[in-house]
Amino acid sequence: MFLGAVPACERLKPSGGKKPQAEDVVAAVGQVSFTLNRNSFLALDEAPVQLRVRVYKVDGDATGAQEGQDQLFPVDTEQEHSYSLAGVKLGMKEFLLEVLNANSEVIGEGRVRHLVKLGPQHMDEAIEIKLHAPDRRRRDVPVEFFVVLTGVPGQEPKTTYLDVQPIFTKKDEVTGKACVTCHAGAEPAAGLDLTRFPFTFSVTGYSQGDIVAEIIDAVSDVEYPMPPTPNARVPAEGIDLLKKWVADGLLAQPAGTDDLSDLATEVVVHYALPNTDEKGDVHIPRGADADHPFKAVWANAVVSGKYDLSVDVLARDGSVTHSEAVGTQLIDETTSLAMTIKVPYVAPVVDLPVVINH
Repeated sequence: MFLGAVPACERLKPSGGKKPQAEDVVAAVGQVSFTLNRNSFLALDEAPVQLRVRVYKVDGDATGAQEGQDQLFPVDTEQEHSYSLAGVKLGMKEFLLEVLNANSEVIGEGRVRHLVKLGPQHMDEAIEIKLHAPDRRRRDVPVEFFVVLTGVPGQEPKTTYLDVQPIFTKKDEVTGKACVTCHAGAEPAAGLDLTRFPFTFSVTGYSQGDIVAEIIDAVSDVEYPMPPTPNARVPAEGIDLLKKWVADGLLAQPAGTDDLSDLATEVVVHYALPNTDEKGDVHIPRGADADHPFKAVWANAVVSGKYDLSVDVLARDGSVTHSEAVGTQLIDETTSLAMTIKVPYVAPVVDLPVVINH
């Protein structure tokens, strides 16, 4: 490690052949480098801009006073990036790493202790940053689940709007756009709002069947497809699902069934915001409304938070009849959760009397 043009080890050499003094050792410095785990930045949509590093002395187990000045680095979220701190005094130190947004607000932090020695050294593991979830970025999210029984002998589940909705909301991996990028909001393109059913349309006199037929024609068009290029085409299985929806009667949501009265008395949503301490459950007991049996509000969800979600369906006796990983859900200013949970049918076990003929 060089300090100016003089190696740090040279600073320990006494002048005139004298024995090194304690103050000479204290004045020696090391160079510490570390890596941030870039997955730390995936939990929130807010863009990190700078990394601020503060170094504190450690007295026993306690964190002492700050040493030196704050050091600022630009943040690279695209790849693992190594940062280097020069001029750190020797001994056990605590490093406070704060991630700042464009307004210089702290949106996440990490702490690590490291024994600083002479010369360059690297902290072994990538440091995790826990992102903050400030109250000013929260909102209540409406949640609704429809639980249906599948695989019942002689019955085939019907396709509903909830089944085809992901066709309209899935974002293109390159452009980041979806059908609802244009067909939603106060003034949707062609007057067609795909975020709710029944659909509205700018052409009067169209039935819901007519509107969906127009949608199928548009996504099937080879020369002028919707969504337009350079967005990816709706895959063949998506088009087939839209056609099945028409054939099944354009249902808005699954019909209720008494077959689930004992198998599904409560839905529990488990949520966790990666790289933070925020996690919990939303309990949704079955309500009296047969058409909307599982409705609730997920209170104080973080806006721009990318949550990991999973769902359990509980039977009357409290046992779990079905578990399902929902995946990652981004919460924005208008997000509402509505999905169908398909519980596989299991044939009941019947105990038959055993008759022994003598």
